[in-house]
Amino acid sequence: MKPLALLLVVLGLLGEAFGGILCAQSNSASFNYRYVTMHEGLCDNTIRAIHQDRFHFVWLGTSNGLDRYDGYEFKHYSVSSGWEERVIESNYINDITEDNSGHLWVATEAGVMFIDLESEQVESFRDYAGEHQEILHSPVQTILIDEFENLWIGKSDGLVYVRLDKFRHIQDVQILKSDVDIRVLVQHGNEVWAGGYGCLFRFASSGTQYYALTSLWTGLDVSKLIFTSAYAYGDYLWLGTQSGLYCCDTQNMKFVSYRHVSDDPESLSSDFVTDITRNTSGDMVIGTRNGLNVLRQGGHFARYGKGDAPQSLNDNLINRVWVDDDNVFWVGTEFGGVNILSPVRISFTYFLRGYEKGSPNVISTVIEDDEGNILAGLVDGGLAIRRRGSRSFRFYRHVPGDSRSLSHDNISRIVQDFEGNYWIATIGGGIDRLPKECLDAPVFEHYDVSTTQLPSNDVYDIALDSLRNSLWICCNNYIYLLDFSSGAISQLHYYTHTGEEMYNMHTILVDSHSRLWIGGNGVGVIDLANPQDTYECFYYRYKLDASEHAVSERITCIFEAQNGEIGDGLCFSYRVLSGISTIMCGQAAVIRCMNWIRRWERPLPGESRY
Repeated sequence: MKPLALLLVVLGLLGEAFGGILCAQSNSASFNYRYVTMHEGLCDNTIRAIHQDRFHFVWLGTSNGLDRYDGYEFKHYSVSSGWEERVIESNYINDITEDNSGHLWVATEAGVMFIDLESEQVESFRDYAGEHQEILHSPVQTILIDEFENLWIGKSDGLVYVRLDKFRHIQDVQILKSDVDIRVLVQHGNEVWAGGYGCLFRFASSGTQYYALTSLWTGLDVSKLIFTSAYAYGDYLWLGTQSGLYCCDTQNMKFVSYRHVSDDPESLSSDFVTDITRNTSGDMVIGTRNGLNVLRQGGHFARYGKGDAPQSLNDNLINRVWVDDDNVFWVGTEFGGVNILSPVRISFTYFLRGYEKGSPNVISTVIEDDEGNILAGLVDGGLAIRRRGSRSFRFYRHVPGDSRSLSHDNISRIVQDFEGNYWIATIGGGIDRLPKECLDAPVFEHYDVSTTQLPSNDVYDIALDSLRNSLWICCNNYIYLLDFSSGAISQLHYYTHTGEEMYNMHTILVDSHSRLWIGGNGVGVIDLANPQDTYECFYYRYKLDASEHAVSERITCIFEAQNGEIGDGLCFSYRVLSGISTIMCGQAAVIRCMNWIRRWERPLPGESRY
């Protein structure tokens, strides 16, 4: 199941539980901020390069090594790595790019290297003994892979062109310019532009993997400029300098400049431009030494900088900016690591807003499976399935006398097991299994009181357990375990450390530490790591933010965040639905929801706090 897509759909469900499914779409007007620093595992807080590869890993070049980030964990490459295959020749990373054959190219203070993204093998041309070999092992400031899949190298003392074969072996090394300080390279059509300290060059390809220097009549005195960044977009070439931002119309070679104006809050925040990119709306995004800028229509800049509010950049010294396909901004800073800015304004598309017998669809559960299909369970409405690529849902209900139909129309939970099959919990019909190959013509297999040891056909929740290859089943006042291998169902035996009995159990969760969480009138936690005949259950009967008050509302959901924190939701008439749906709207909404969704801070079984 895809957790991000599921989260968006579930938030939509909660926000419109009595009106169908909402699918979210973002707008870039404002952002949620997240920070990735050394505290989260980054090897250094000074970010010098950012690149997202074809597998959607984000590579972060720093002043103390190279990191590959998957959104959760880091893989470190450094001169002193304990893993031989991750050892590199310099920790000071200046630039990163990628070719079309699946190789990541990295410019460092020790030269150029590349990493095969499939095998993760690091190569550094140590076996090349041809002319100008020393260039490949001395400091490199910037690199570019051109239209011919050849390598351009910008150095503090020259511009170099390296022709490569399809195996990424060097054919020859050419010095295009000597005694020039090249800091930026960009492909623009069949041309390559190179800029740096007091210089700007334009090379046109001959069509035979060779380039010729072309006259550059710009009317711009480049000798007084230091070029730091560039971005090609259509006929336009955007150039960042330490003295402002320039946009060049390459058809007539005319330049428009953008500068900081001290009394104009819609001007560029700083003339020292460090990086240029574009968001999914076509707006130019500019990093500077004084914050981030987005150029809007009309030539006005929206500024994003460090402030006192918690939702802001943590450092104004921007080195690199990358915008991914989801319009998320990855902002590399000088001292604050990576700032990740995700759009927060959301518009919705509605599904399943139809009415049955005068009442709206009430959706109790929804999943997006591994293939992008959506399955939604309805209260007294059966099962709705939308195949990937389709715009409509198909409905399946209980048919009296048909043993292959859904066992009951009141669905409480749907999960997909490790083999891709679907398990559907119902209140009134037990559990149904839907084989993945039957999704287009569903045939349901039934697990109920007549065929199993289940004490009741009212199943309020189910949860997968990967460690045991099993399914946990919540039947109000009982918890059962279905073994996928044998098909056997057995009851969970437990006792509470306070001697109190748990009741009204309506939701369960197996967390990443193999602990079973049970929600009812309170929360029970059982450590399943060591199999036992009878388990001890830690029972939390009182609100953690109001310890003098017992939980009187029924807990209806338990979830685990990416950082391992556990939260719960309480059924409080319909207020919890409106509360969760507005939780994204501001701090006031979060405060209103504190009694309904909150962190568990007490030590749990097998956990120590220091």
